[in-house]
Amino acid sequence: TMDTIGHIMEASKGNYKFSLLPDCIDFCPEVPLQRSKGEGVIWFGHHLNYHSIKPWILELRAAGVWTRIISSPEIEKEVEDDRAEFVSFDLSTFIDQLRTSSVAILSHFGGDPYKSNNKLLTALINGLPCVVSNTEEYAKTLHNCGCHLTVEENESPLKFVKWAMEADEYHVSTWQRHVWEHYHPKVIAQQFLSLVGEQ
Repeated sequence: TMDTIGHIMEASKGNYKFSLLPDCIDFCPEVPLQRSKGEGVIWFGHHLNYHSIKPWILELRAAGVWTRIISSPEIEKEVEDDRAEFVSFDLSTFIDQLRTSSVAILSHFGGDPYKSNNKLLTALINGLPCVVSNTEEYAKTLHNCGCHLTVEENESPLKFVKWAMEADEYHVSTWQRHVWEHYHPKVIAQQFLSLVGEQ
């Protein structure tokens, strides 16, 4: 199995057959969490992917938007040089740290354009509206949620962040509904069992 259609299309250039099995929600709560009451924006991810969000960080900081980064210590100095707050990833406090912010910003620009939507799922189901790169999985997921906070490459994220900060509980809970119904771990587990049963 593979996690996205794009990855399947790339891999299918060989003599292999793949089935689609989307990522499920990481850090899945018992119920979707209410809209975060935190401040500013946050990005989280592997330190090697920081380059994908750095242009947004620099622009948002220049506009006075407080930004936080959750990652590993390898980029702590770079993040601080970019005048953002660095938070070292800790599994036990991750969701609490995530919810200190109002909006999550996520980008696949400059990297694998077919990467999955897993970080979007995590942030949204835990109460943060997301501003994302207009790349395949992010854009498709937000569109299916009824949300259009997608940024084109070389487009400023600032107006989208401002719109996202204004999103209230009604909007966030509406967007969460699609994620819960299509990406809950039990839903993906059932898809996996169905795939196995077809073999």
